[in-house]
Amino acid sequence: MLEYSALDSERFGLRVFRGTFGTLDPDVLLGALLANDVDLAVVRIAAENQYLLHRLDGIGLPWFAADTLVWYESPLTGLQSRPLRNERLVLLLAGDSHLSVLDRLVADIFRGYHNHYASNPLLDSQMVVAAYQDWARRYVGSEARGRFCWLALIDEQPVALVTCELAGSEATIVLNGVLSGYAGRGIYTDMVRYVQRYFGNRGATTLRVSTQLHNRAAQKVWLREGFAFSRAQLTVHVNALLDRSVRAKRQIDVRLAASGSCGSEIHVLHRIVDQVQRQCWNVDYPGARPHRFRCRLLGSLDGRDSCRVAVSYPCDGGPGGSITSLVRVSDEQRQTRLLCYCELDRG
Repeated sequence: MLEYSALDSERFGLRVFRGTFGTLDPDVLLGALLANDVDLAVVRIAAENQYLLHRLDGIGLPWFAADTLVWYESPLTGLQSRPLRNERLVLLLAGDSHLSVLDRLVADIFRGYHNHYASNPLLDSQMVVAAYQDWARRYVGSEARGRFCWLALIDEQPVALVTCELAGSEATIVLNGVLSGYAGRGIYTDMVRYVQRYFGNRGATTLRVSTQLHNRAAQKVWLREGFAFSRAQLTVHVNALLDRSVRAKRQIDVRLAASGSCGSEIHVLHRIVDQVQRQCWNVDYPGARPHRFRCRLLGSLDGRDSCRVAVSYPCDGGPGGSITSLVRVSDEQRQTRLLCYCELDRG
């Protein structure tokens, strides 16, 4: 089920929810999106269930495949410890005094690295780097809580980092990388060997690690160091944008028909859009005109006297760019009956 991600929500200024699903039921997912006013849903499913992705068309909201995550595992019980290749390499547990160094390493290592966050045009690319920095910082000075952050130094020069988590007998490499200027020197291999030995000596039986499918260099190292492929997951983003608005939201009541019967759903939609144009779009963006619609009808509005319409503006492309407006139509019981994403051309 979807769960609120306070960390991602704070990072990106959106209501972000995450969830891992064994199957995809569009009605269940849509119900969760609506109930929680979700802006961005990060959905993961096992790669072998990719044939289910077409079901997401049933929610009628914008979605796309954001990445493929692959997992590897190394058994630690009885693992033969291998020596480090770089004699001058020192791994140092990071403390608060190393936070600025850590930030610089993360910025250099992960700038341009594409994961599911970087795949979403809704998210600021600068915030993606900041998210990695914040993620790494949360492992500093947290050994008592099973979180570890090491800096790798050569001749006292920080050149790499690795963060890990220990939960019971299972350890996980979370965030790791080497400065591009030091790639190809076996430093990454040495870090993997170091954490294998470190957690093996502390009674852990398994070490896990994951990366993007396209990161072949890391996967080659893991295979050489005794890891085996475990599983793959697909990450999907649903850009529902049900809460975000760059301008004040508006609510209007639209009279559909005095008789209680207003004809086809298309007629109803035209009447709603006409009122939204007059009372909202022309006020907030004078001269703006809708040129594209993406609608999801959730329940009939035919035969109703009136409806409540909420209008928001999730995205504003700036001067010369298009505006995205969400028109959310509810009945007298405040049940959402229609979602309509409208692209507006500036006047």
